[in-house]
Amino acid sequence: MKLPISPRLLVLASAALLAFAALAHEDNAESLATIYLVDPTNPQISYDEDPHASGPGVSENPTVIYPESQAGALSGTTDEYTALQPGVHRGDPDTYSLSPASSYGPPDGIPPHTPSNKIVIYLASDSTVQTFAANSYLHGWGQYLSQYFNSNFVRVENHARSGRSSKSFIEEKRLDVILSRIKAGDYLFVMFAVNDSADDTSNRKTNPASTYKAYLRVYAAKAREKGAIPVFVAAQIKCTYNAQGQYTNSVQGYPQAMRELGREIGVAVLDLNRESIDHLTAVGPPEGNRWYATNPSTGAFDYIHLSPYGADKYARLLSRLVPRTKGLETLVPHVLAPARPATLFTARTNY
Repeated sequence: MKLPISPRLLVLASAALLAFAALAHEDNAESLATIYLVDPTNPQISYDEDPHASGPGVSENPTVIYPESQAGALSGTTDEYTALQPGVHRGDPDTYSLSPASSYGPPDGIPPHTPSNKIVIYLASDSTVQTFAANSYLHGWGQYLSQYFNSNFVRVENHARSGRSSKSFIEEKRLDVILSRIKAGDYLFVMFAVNDSADDTSNRKTNPASTYKAYLRVYAAKAREKGAIPVFVAAQIKCTYNAQGQYTNSVQGYPQAMRELGREIGVAVLDLNRESIDHLTAVGPPEGNRWYATNPSTGAFDYIHLSPYGADKYARLLSRLVPRTKGLETLVPHVLAPARPATLFTARTNY
């Protein structure tokens, strides 16, 4: 005889399962997985960077990524994690010019520098990493990163600035400023993606399979010339997920291009892209959405930029990748966030 199951009991059991899955992700170093069912025929929508957009509601002709069909995708670039080619359906993906980008964003933002015998982590990136005013509703994970390292041995110098791509950061000579300060044994963390996909007139854009890799090679080579250690950071996702709560890669082919180049030239890759997909799917919305900013004046949700809460969370996730990433051995003893212990339970998200 079948016993009736209370709807309330089902709800409580489902909530407990999701909570346990999130906890397992927090404490497990293995790849994550199937928590939600995904309809493979349902197109996943991501949005190309629009510097004036405040959320997915902004009409800007989103890129549509079809899991079952990649017609018109970037040839030769397949994301090893999702096993998909990133779809790009707005213009020829290989016509990005190497001519200079137009000026974008404020020209200031060079952080002060004090020579130090400590290991210094220099950050080259965009607005999702940069340091904002303490009372701003936007923060970047770079302004929290130092609290996850022992300050007696490690200092973080954040050169990330809003609107910059891997290309325009170099052209504005921001990399030159870092190179004038960096010393042997220091680290250069490089993360770019959202502005490298910018479809506007600023000419910041790069192609993941060609020009993006070309600029990343410059960062790596120049850092090594100084005796410093380049590190690629595969960019976290924008706040994009499907009806089942499955967060998706929404920064196109840039993370996979970075993984490929890292293997090719021996640069460590901190895979914040993979980590953000896994972790946000494990905790699920609405918790995951708290990581992204909401404009307090308008109430508009910003699916690209980070809230203070989310910036701190991302800094912690990144620090916890350090002990799990080969090539960062001199940083490992100074990480304050513990590495994840192995557990008997694993969850894996289905892409």
